[in-house]
Amino acid sequence: MEKYYSMKENCKMCGKEMALDYCREGYELYKCEKCSFRQIRMDKMSLGVIHGAEYYGNSKYKDSVALDKENSRRAKLLKRYVRGGSRIVDYGCGSGEFVNYIGHDYDIYGCDVSPGAVEVAKRRFPHHKERFFLPDEFFDKNEKSDAFCLWDVIEHIENPDQLIRRLRKMLVENGIIILSTPDIEALFAKLTKSHWPFMTPPDHLCFFSKRSIQYFARKNGFKVCEWFARGKWVNIGFLVYKFNKVSSIKIPQKIVNIFQKGWLATLHIYVPTHDIQYVVLRKR
Repeated sequence: MEKYYSMKENCKMCGKEMALDYCREGYELYKCEKCSFRQIRMDKMSLGVIHGAEYYGNSKYKDSVALDKENSRRAKLLKRYVRGGSRIVDYGCGSGEFVNYIGHDYDIYGCDVSPGAVEVAKRRFPHHKERFFLPDEFFDKNEKSDAFCLWDVIEHIENPDQLIRRLRKMLVENGIIILSTPDIEALFAKLTKSHWPFMTPPDHLCFFSKRSIQYFARKNGFKVCEWFARGKWVNIGFLVYKFNKVSSIKIPQKIVNIFQKGWLATLHIYVPTHDIQYVVLRKR
């Protein structure tokens, strides 16, 4: 049995001392009893390195059907709160699919910490080439926006407070931040613990619940306008890939290849885990 020698860790949300919850592949997950925020302790590592161009080459980012279903859900939520033609920034745009998906309705831009992702986005969507930026390029413009979208972003950030405060300064009065992030207090997350599909350090560094999202919002000057949890559409190939990533029982690579190639790779299912939370925050 592995032994972990833990140092004291303080919560990045509320500052209270955290307790070691469990470990995943040598990474320690700490839990705050006050606000329920969780964080991974890790050595410094550039997210631009973790999320290089090769990160966008697995089946998740090649699967246009599953992405279109997810982007449709995101677009419907955005349209409920932000009128057409508004200036929108997809922060953490990855390889640019949402910018392209919603580009005919909004004045939308994409920003990502990964130079590899930005290059992939420009290559995939040359008609939006001038709308993709690295953070330094984006923040230097210092232009106000009506809304920021952070789809599956804040779990990758070591200190989400710093990012949200910076984005808040760039929002218009009553501006909106819409985000999605895994819900660590969903039933499926509680049952699977260290084998939860989203428990993938050092890719994911921090985890929110509904309670910690509410604390996070109040602390940074936002009101929670809407919160709900859903599952996810995935193709069979990505489901098999994710299973092998988190499970101690491995599917042989020959079988994995069968599901990731040919007609089987086109099959999609909705996984009703309800462990992805969608949140609308309005600047106070």
